[in-house]
Amino acid sequence: MDTKEKIRMLRKRSADKSISREERQSALEEYKYEIYRNDKRKLISVVDQEKFTAVQSLAYSVFFALMGIDLGDEHTNIWMLYIFAPIVFCVFLFLNRYFDLKFKKEPDDELSLRNKALSNTIGFYCAIIVTIIAALIYFQILGHDTLVIRSKSAILMIFSYINMMLFINKVIFLIIEGRVKSIDDETEAEE
Repeated sequence: MDTKEKIRMLRKRSADKSISREERQSALEEYKYEIYRNDKRKLISVVDQEKFTAVQSLAYSVFFALMGIDLGDEHTNIWMLYIFAPIVFCVFLFLNRYFDLKFKKEPDDELSLRNKALSNTIGFYCAIIVTIIAALIYFQILGHDTLVIRSKSAILMIFSYINMMLFINKVIFLIIEGRVKSIDDETEAEE
């Protein structure tokens, strides 16, 4: 059986409602593996994917925050940021599409899935702490008594917060993966 026929058969099997859910899930995983195995593009590792996503989500968070905050009349000298931020946003959109076309993504293994779940849990609490620190910096350094979020910019602030949480999750995942790699290197050196 050739590869295209096998992929077509696995796709049909993963959508077949007459078999059990476990069999469909198994066929879907095998289908994804066959697609991955036959992809001729260069491989990008899970860690490299997460590094790019971390930088991208930080840039998006800053972009949405700049577009959503009303700094008032006394801070009119930052108009260049309003021009520069959309340019950076568009560059990252282009890079994201470029990497999707150029590289195939390494699938997550069991350890990386576990580490991602752990980083999501830790990242949620870290995001709350970072939000409190950012609010304190905003009120103390800029000297504002209140934070003005108009209804038209509330959605931008929500997008900024979501991207900040994503950035924190990715950084925590990279820290956890780095520790796992260093532990693996130490055990190999001892053997």
